[in-house]
Parts: sequence; C-alpha cells; structure tokens
Amino acid sequence: MQVKINNSNGFTLLEILIALAISLTVIGAAYSTFLSQQKSYIVQEEIVGMQQNLRAAMFIMQKELRMAKYDPSPNTGNSPVGIISLSLNQDGDNQISFDYISDTTGSLETITYSFDAAGHEIERQTTGSPNPIADNIDALNFVGLNSNGVPATALSEVVSIQITIVAKADRDDINHTDATSYTNPFSTTAILAPQNDHRRRRMLTTKVKCRNISLP
Repeated sequence: MQVKINNSNGFTLLEILIALAISLTVIGAAYSTFLSQQKSYIVQEEIVGMQQNLRAAMFIMQKELRMAKYDPSPNTGNSPVGIISLSLNQDGDNQISFDYISDTTGSLETITYSFDAAGHEIERQTTGSPNPIADNIDALNFVGLNSNGVPATALSEVVSIQITIVAKADRDDINHTDATSYTNPFSTTAILAPQNDHRRRRMLTTKVKCRNISLP
C-alpha cells in the first residue's frame, strides 16, 4: 500500500495577493499619517516663526518708546519734546518719530520707526540709513492716545502709543486662504485689506505708556 505525502509548504497565489493588499493598505495608512503630521508640523513652525517675529519687533519698539522725552539732566536746557511726528487720526500711521536724551552721550537722539511696504520690513533709523528690525511684515500701525485712552487730537496730548503689527508666514499654505481684513481697535478702515492669498498671518496689538511724557 502506497501513501502519498504532500510536502508543499508554499502559498497559493490568492494568499499572496491578499497579503500584498493588506501590506499596501497598512503602508498607505502610515504614509498618509506621516504626510498629515508633516503638514501640521510645517504650519506650526510657520506660526511660531511669525509669533517670534512679532514679539521681537514689539519688544524693541516698546522698550525705546518708553524712553520718549527722557531727560536725565533736565536743567541743561537741551530738553527733548518726546513724540515728534505722528499722523493723528484713529486709523493711525505707519511711522513715528520720537526723541530723548542719551545717558551715554548726553546728546539729543531721535529714533524713527517706519514700515517699508516694498521690502515688507519694519525699519529703525537714528542717523544714516534705516536698518530693518523685522521682516515678513504686512502692516505697521501707530495710534497716539491721550490720557483718556482715546486717539489724541494734538501731539501735546499724546501720553501713550498703540502699536499694531501684522506679520505673515514665510511660505504659502495651499490649504489656507487669508481673506481677513485687519484693523486696529480704533480703525474705521482696514490697516491691511484682505489679501486672498495662501499666506497665514497674525496680528499683535499693544499699548505703550510713554512714562516720561506723562510726567508733569
């Protein structure tokens, strides 16, 4: 009597196709998850970059605007006037100039902050050519406020400055469209009209008390 023994240990074509389909499904799901996380990481990286850019520019301007009309030796006759130039309306201005007396040199120094629309930069100027302090900026806005916290009608009334900055991401996000109209808290018109592009933007507003100006 003969016994036939089947020693075949291979897979059938159907089993191979099923295993291949399952493997491709798992790989596809893993790749889709990776792409989603990568996109999320890039977006968060752009947002962090914008926020750091905003805060750095705001820190510099806040620090120096507080020095407006500072005079460590008021009896010398070389008294600073504080805010020198600023368009006084509730929509604000994209440039401000102010002066103070330097502690190191004892001389009158004037600082001007302005917005370079062509270069999308905030510029700082004392003497000579202006120097950029922040890039990827779409709007810079100053409003002079009086002691009641509303827009002043004369430079002599200004005791604080409201600063508003709109920054944009360095790269496009094809999944995002910015149709926002950006205004400062007092504005009747947009300081930045809807751009309808794929750049993400962030706006930051703060109020700086010019402590030397408010002194009697």
